[in-house]
Amino acid sequence: MSTAARVISTQLTVCEIAALIDHSLLRPELTDDDVRYACELAERYGAWSVCVKPADVALAARLLTGTGVTIGTVVGFPHGSFTVESKLFETGRALDDGAREIDMVINIGALRGAKHDYVEDEVSRIVQAAHSSNVQIKAAGGVRALDRLLEFVAIGVTRFGATATAAILDEAAERSAEGAALLIPAAPRDEGATDAATY
Repeated sequence: MSTAARVISTQLTVCEIAALIDHSLLRPELTDDDVRYACELAERYGAWSVCVKPADVALAARLLTGTGVTIGTVVGFPHGSFTVESKLFETGRALDDGAREIDMVINIGALRGAKHDYVEDEVSRIVQAAHSSNVQIKAAGGVRALDRLLEFVAIGVTRFGATATAAILDEAAERSAEGAALLIPAAPRDEGATDAATY
């Protein structure tokens, strides 16, 4: 859930690609030293944000003050099976500690059980608590290469949770001769589409 909306064009520079990435630091075994290193990496590469475990928000906020890198965290991670009240508490604490973006895991069982009103209410209450005005599409997990990232941009993804930030951006720099923008591939055609608006 983001507080800022961004429009994606048909081509991106390396800096613009970096600004789509939330450098993810969510593995349970990460230490404070790992968080420090990853925050330095995010600043060096110009990532939009770091997404850290709730317990690491305050540390990341201290390390990244004044850098322009946003702090994000997760709520209800990893399975989403917490109560709404627990998620609201997590959200409030994360904001107090310095988070500016919240990635909430919905109650997956409720969604699979067609409890759509429950899921909609859960999302609405967390968005309200986070004072957010735009919900954008974020791809997290499995985006480890530049071409994969560009494919997702083509279908409307505007943010990426990634651990392979350096590899993606190093590849973008190599392929971007003298700073030229990289083209976004055409989105796959919807076979049931009757006009171009459904691409």
